[in-house]
Amino acid sequence: MNAWLITWECDGDIVAILSSRKSEATVAELVKFLYLASTSTADELAYYANRPNRIPYKIKNGEMINGIPHGERITCGQFKALRL
Repeated sequence: MNAWLITWECDGDIVAILSSRKSEATVAELVKFLYLASTSTADELAYYANRPNRIPYKIKNGEMINGIPHGERITCGQFKALRL
């Protein structure tokens, strides 16, 4: 089975499992939204909705492990997504 697995890193909880057909860009936006929704107030969410460049939590993808690039891994804050 191929799928995207989204986890909350601080406690290892599985947040979502998505079809592997979802693009990396789509999954990255979802990970960013999930992190913002779980760490921001309603006022902050409204502010960021109209000012996406001001979001302090940036998406990181293309993670390097021991100097080797590992694609299909996305992180934002404490959320991580990887394609299995």
